[in-house]
Amino acid sequence: FSKKLGLDVIPEIQLLTHQTDLLKTSHPSLMLNAHTYDPDKDEVYAIAFDLIDELSEVFSPEYFHIGHDEVWGVHWATKPAVKDKDKILTPDAYARHINRVQEYLKRKNLKTIIWGDMFLHPSMFRGMAWKQLHGTDGFDDALGLISRDVVIADYHYYDTNDFSTMKFFQKKGFKVFGSTFDKKNNILSFARYALGLEEPPLG
Repeated sequence: FSKKLGLDVIPEIQLLTHQTDLLKTSHPSLMLNAHTYDPDKDEVYAIAFDLIDELSEVFSPEYFHIGHDEVWGVHWATKPAVKDKDKILTPDAYARHINRVQEYLKRKNLKTIIWGDMFLHPSMFRGMAWKQLHGTDGFDDALGLISRDVVIADYHYYDTNDFSTMKFFQKKGFKVFGSTFDKKNNILSFARYALGLEEPPLG
């Protein structure tokens, strides 16, 4: 139905982060902490790749979104919950996981999309809504560790006049999609900003 309307359907599986909806209950032994699975365990890839295969067959997409936003214990709202015994994902492990999944998707002729918030340090964009700038604790440096074939979904959910993160990702060599939520003025402002860029985003 969507394709008949001229829409491109992009499936998403929330991999690595936000695992309360995927692996936490079904595979607790694979978890690094309460919200993140352990990217160094091969079994997680067997599960993830099986899910990717299934959705790819259903949707026949050009792009596949693998999530990766709001790393627990790094993301500002979850830092207070961290205890001494908790294991927190490292930037290196984060980047390795992205690259491993991206390589698998590339073999299937699929382009990988991830959220961009974990690469954006609040000090870099002082006029911007800080709730989408989660690249603290060295995660902003992880951008230099991932494949340039990865597409960044640059999200701005709140009313703002600053969308310069899109241009920032482009200057780093990445293709970008703009992503909004339900605020009309924000959607219009972001679209106008994107249209004015020297290099138009993918969408």
